[in-house]
Amino acid sequence: MAKMQVIAISESDDHHVHKVMNRMKERSVTGLFIQTDQIFKSKTTWLVSPRRATIHPVMWDPSTTVVWNRSRTLTPAYMTEPVNSFIQQETDGYLSAVLNQYRTAKWVSKRDSLMFARSKIDQLVQAQKFGLTIPDTIVTTSEEDLKDFFEQHNGQIITKPIQTQVVWTSGDSLVFGTRWLTVNELGSTCSHSHTACLAQAAVDIDAEVRVVTFGRECHAFKMTPSQKVEDLKQLELSDIHHEVFELGTILKKQIGKLMDYYDLEFSACDFILKPDGELVFLELNPNGQWLWLEYKTGFDLTDRFIDFLNT
Repeated sequence: MAKMQVIAISESDDHHVHKVMNRMKERSVTGLFIQTDQIFKSKTTWLVSPRRATIHPVMWDPSTTVVWNRSRTLTPAYMTEPVNSFIQQETDGYLSAVLNQYRTAKWVSKRDSLMFARSKIDQLVQAQKFGLTIPDTIVTTSEEDLKDFFEQHNGQIITKPIQTQVVWTSGDSLVFGTRWLTVNELGSTCSHSHTACLAQAAVDIDAEVRVVTFGRECHAFKMTPSQKVEDLKQLELSDIHHEVFELGTILKKQIGKLMDYYDLEFSACDFILKPDGELVFLELNPNGQWLWLEYKTGFDLTDRFIDFLNT
């Protein structure tokens, strides 16, 4: 079998890519890091004439290339908004032209698959179809329906973003997390938020479990907080106990079906672990984080990921 080469697409500060690329170098695996926020500094030239088209640096053979797609578009902060939009669209167009040359390569994961898998609403619908347990959920623009849902669950409901948890700009980010919804917020949530509200019945939490899947190989990790919080992201990592978690065969197959539906090669799925041991599906992140799990548990995900890229 031919030796694979890896093209990683992400921002220059992506620690996952730096860690994997450094390890690939140690293992003599060829890699190229396309930094989407630094692409204007790269030296790439296309020559297109009636006789031929060439690109420099020379393209790799797509049949022996893996494209690891972790890209996120950043807009230069020093421009006014119309110019920002133009530069972003031109950069996206240029990057798309380059990546289109690798459309027959193995992608982790395909660009349209990443977009398809972003909707938390659809994730819940499909997860339920494949047999996963999900929280009782409402997505609504109706204040009356939200109040009814609130009362049905004795005021024990949380709200979270439908799709976008982090909004990125150059050098900064704004995070929208999970939080409790109070009775005083029911009206404003629907009438002033300019979007639909996704709310869920609160689930009794013993811990959270993240399942990182490379291809169809699942690696699960249990995260137990030292105190009760709405969202584990509110805690420092030192306040969360991390350990490797044994996942059942049926659950692995259900996650595989969910990834097949979205045509994903990678995913990070989050679950609530109830005190009775039941796992409740929360969401699938098609480009989720996993490096901190390796650091906190000592479980080698980096080499396993490189092995996956090379299969």
